[in-house]
Formats: sequence, C-alpha cells, structure tokens
Amino acid sequence: MNGSRMVMIGLLLALGLTGVARAADLTAAGPLVITAETLTADRKTGEAVFEGRVKAVNEEMTLTASRMRVLYAEDGGLRRIEAEGSVRLVRGAQILSADHAVYEARERTITFTGNPRAVEGRNILAGSSMLYLLDEDRFMVRDSRVVIEGTRP
Repeated sequence: MNGSRMVMIGLLLALGLTGVARAADLTAAGPLVITAETLTADRKTGEAVFEGRVKAVNEEMTLTASRMRVLYAEDGGLRRIEAEGSVRLVRGAQILSADHAVYEARERTITFTGNPRAVEGRNILAGSSMLYLLDEDRFMVRDSRVVIEGTRP
C-alpha cells in the first residue's frame, strides 16, 4: 500500500468517517482529498497535520505545500487550512505562490503571505500580502506591484 493511500486511511480512522464526510460536504467544489508523506491527527483537538509533499485537491483547485495543518469545526466540518513552505495554488489559468497561506472555509478566502505572487498568462500580481476571495475571484493586495503584458496577436 503506498504512502498516500495510508495517509488517507489514517485520516479516515483518526477523525472518524462521518467527520471527514461532513468536512468534504462543506467545500463548495466537491470533496477535498489530501495526500502527504505523513499524517498526525488528533480527534480531541480536531486537528490534522500533513507533512511532506502535501497536496489538497478538489474539482476547483489544487493546493500544494511542504506542510498543512487542517482544523475541523466541532461538527466535523472543515474550518481552516494553514499551509506553509513552497505554497502553490492552481485554479484554472491562475497560479498563486507564497511562503504561507491560510484558507478559511466559512468565508472561502485564502490569505497569502511571504512573497505572494499570482500569475495568469503573462500578467503578474505581487505584494506583501494577498487576500483571495474565491467566490468573487477577486484579490485584495497590500503593497501591490502589477505587471500587465496582455496578449500579443
């Protein structure tokens, strides 16, 4: 059995099958599948820590990082994901990268810090921090720098 499959089975056992199912239901774009080299889960605190080539995927986006801390609400639903180390989000044609990112499930926002950068085609958006409002596909950036190259015929 490969490491990714063992991590998923460990998460299901550690958090309880119903808790994971409810967490998946709270994501707007279908189930969230997280794979990693290792997983440490604590049912009492509602926390799971994934380490080593972590990848979180749903129908809408892919989030990768060196480490992710997943926090669950009391009802078992997904509350928050804290990603660190070579964070990368791919959503359609957009590629966002940073040192750290925090996904808030209820608000459906991701805050990127530590050299955040968004690239779409040849256009680049950077700043000191970046708030991405997923449902609105809108960014709020501090200390912004934008390079717009557009498309060439």
